[in-house]
Amino acid sequence: MFLPFPGDSSKYVLFHQTGTDNVNLKSSYLYYSVIDMNLNGGMGGVIAGQKYLVALQAGLNPGRAVCKHANGRDWWIVAFKDSSDIVYKFLLSQTGVSAPVQQSLGVTPVVTVFGQRQFSPDGKKMAYLYYDAFAGLANFTLRLFDFDRCTGMFSNTQVISFTETSPGLGLAFSSNSKYLYACTARKIIQLNTDTSDVAASMDTVAIYDGYAYPYPFLQTLFWTMYLAADGKIYITSGNSVIDMHYINHPDSAGIACDVQQHALHLPCYSARGNVYHPNYYLGCDTTLGCPCLLTDVNELSPPDFKFRVYPSPVTNGVLHIGYLLPQNESGMFEVVDVTGKVVF
Repeated sequence: MFLPFPGDSSKYVLFHQTGTDNVNLKSSYLYYSVIDMNLNGGMGGVIAGQKYLVALQAGLNPGRAVCKHANGRDWWIVAFKDSSDIVYKFLLSQTGVSAPVQQSLGVTPVVTVFGQRQFSPDGKKMAYLYYDAFAGLANFTLRLFDFDRCTGMFSNTQVISFTETSPGLGLAFSSNSKYLYACTARKIIQLNTDTSDVAASMDTVAIYDGYAYPYPFLQTLFWTMYLAADGKIYITSGNSVIDMHYINHPDSAGIACDVQQHALHLPCYSARGNVYHPNYYLGCDTTLGCPCLLTDVNELSPPDFKFRVYPSPVTNGVLHIGYLLPQNESGMFEVVDVTGKVVF
């Protein structure tokens, strides 16, 4: 997981865990390394003496969750202690990585497989998923918390449990932070986190349709989720396959969210893994009592708008336009001819 170093646009911090227990999927260390993009002729490199620095030595569940601090500059990094209800919290600021602060979440300790953990795009909620294998079934549990971006404290714990015949690991919020999606290997479930009774809002929006390709044993099941910058949620499979699923309109309730199974064809085989990016565009929130700490003039500018238009000149009457807007923001695209007339 890469984070920009607060106050220094040329540096990044890479947080990474060991895989010291391949049987129980536990981790003994949380490391970080500092990267300077000015090294190696602008290609970047790890700064001497700042590689494999130990942020924490403890029995940890794999994976972390990250959220921008309410000051709009620093970062919260959280990691979960194995077989415990303790969460460790670090702050990445201009002075570096802070010593860990721990909080007891007041929930039953997680002692088996830990699924994804995610902050909502607005930074106000955090959720994680896990399951316990018991009597041939998977006790599939979701835990949802409110989060204070200023103090780093979790509160208002909600535990949502349901029994499924397949494990559940995938988790993602919609871009408007209202809906939370969780998946087992064979189901995708939507929950409305803006209601007082989140569990009662549970709605199954997709059931695995039996698709397998290119061999019958390679079932394209559901596994991990990722909310991309185009506002869609992309879902990997637990098997080595060449097709991914996606949720077309995650901000819509029920089946209107439009789950598209095995609709994205990849150029190679892929299994289970997914990317993880926090909301880099989350700004300052003074309502929580934290002052804004914008020290870099670049942070005062609008987010970069990435686009690509080709070919030039246009051939066969076809023009390709690719664009990327931060966090599914809306925009306007216009095509004008040489006289200035808007033609699209």
